[in-house]
Amino acid sequence: MRIAVVLLTVFAVVFLATGCIFKTVTLTMLEPENGGEVQPLPGVHNYLTGTVVSIEATPGDNWDFDRWEVNGGFYSSEEATTLKMDSEKVVKVFFVRKPVTLTMLEPSGQGDVDPDPSMLSFEYGAVVDLSATPTRGWEFDRWQVNGAFYSSAESTTLTMDNDKTVKAFFNEEPAASVTLYMLEPIGQGEIQPLAGDHEYNAGTVVTLKATPSEGWLFDHWLVEGALYSSDQEAYLTMNTDRNVKAVFVRKTYTLTMLQTSGSGSVEPPVGSHVYEEGTEVMLVASPANGWEFDYWQIDGVVVTGNPEHKVTMDANKTARAFFVEEPPVVFTLTMMEPSGQGSVSPPVGNHTYIEGTLVSLTATPEEGWEFESWYVDGVNFSNIANVTIVMDSNKSVSASFVKKAEKVILEIYKSGRGTVSPPEGMYEYDKGSSVDLSATPASGYHFEEWLVDGTTYLVQNITITLEWDTVAIATFRCNCGGEGQE
Repeated sequence: MRIAVVLLTVFAVVFLATGCIFKTVTLTMLEPENGGEVQPLPGVHNYLTGTVVSIEATPGDNWDFDRWEVNGGFYSSEEATTLKMDSEKVVKVFFVRKPVTLTMLEPSGQGDVDPDPSMLSFEYGAVVDLSATPTRGWEFDRWQVNGAFYSSAESTTLTMDNDKTVKAFFNEEPAASVTLYMLEPIGQGEIQPLAGDHEYNAGTVVTLKATPSEGWLFDHWLVEGALYSSDQEAYLTMNTDRNVKAVFVRKTYTLTMLQTSGSGSVEPPVGSHVYEEGTEVMLVASPANGWEFDYWQIDGVVVTGNPEHKVTMDANKTARAFFVEEPPVVFTLTMMEPSGQGSVSPPVGNHTYIEGTLVSLTATPEEGWEFESWYVDGVNFSNIANVTIVMDSNKSVSASFVKKAEKVILEIYKSGRGTVSPPEGMYEYDKGSSVDLSATPASGYHFEEWLVDGTTYLVQNITITLEWDTVAIATFRCNCGGEGQE
């Protein structure tokens, strides 16, 4: 009694100290400020105390992973690491920009540029001075950055927020009058100046304007067939004749299919897929063997438990399919009360087993009884007391016991020459059994009689019923003429 009181006291102390037997702690994954993605996703996640959680950082283009911080302090410089949840944790990842490269190309036309044509490396965000000096008889036209118009000023600055290719363009000094040939645009949209020929004084700066139609986006201006600018409103110095064309493209959005949670495949496959605005995309999730589909998550929000889900591409979207392992199939073995007297294993009642389990059936008769047969779902299954069944469905099982039959002894003898069936000897039978007796005389002899427990039978073949121990004697006589001779 005192031991029980002590144990109850210990359990009470543990409960009061922990609040519960299985305590959980919270991992708060903060949103990265920029530069990449994290797993687990940003948000609050609960774990059992002591759980070891895998955390992983994936830097975006032009970014490098820097470090993990936990609860405001440095934790790890490994992109993929683990975190033991022994207390509340606030986790944040930090990414840093990769160095960027300025590629200064040889200028078009005649003139000098600073920096000189070469490849130069800068820290992200550095501001670089660009300077162009035309040769005599030439004039500076424009700077192009990454193939697009950047500036018409000979001296300007460039912020290195990504890799950039820079080229200066010089033109021969213009004639007095030049023509702008505004061509019909590619795609659907309106342009200013309108399509046609327009004459300007040399050196005039013309404003180019592009307005896309519904469902279209302006992409870029082409001047003399080369990329000039990606701005809807651009400026063109008319120091020579120019061919100009606007390019419009269909408005598109990106569907990013994330890696599935659990085992299964998805359609469209994992990766980025670009669709025109308004396209309806059917998402299809197919679980692997032993798994089942749980739900779709769109932009981090659960939307449906249907493995097929249609989304309309009216914005950039992310999709993720979640699969869970299928629970094992369980079947019930119902052991019925046996017929007769005896015990069974498993005992009488309902027993559940996982599909495919081999279950041993054992039947033990009471004294004076014997096992007769097993019945499964009402059908005779086996007359062996110890057998095994496979649980591939729900099953109803019963055992049949019968009383042991009382035994009697049959003794068979013969007198004279001949054969009897059964042969001479002692035999054990169940009380009440019927036994066929036959007598066949040898050559020169004839059958005379069966004497069964004092009763005489004058036929060779008889059937007797054994209600007690019985003696049967077959008598054969010689055909040689003398009485009593054998």
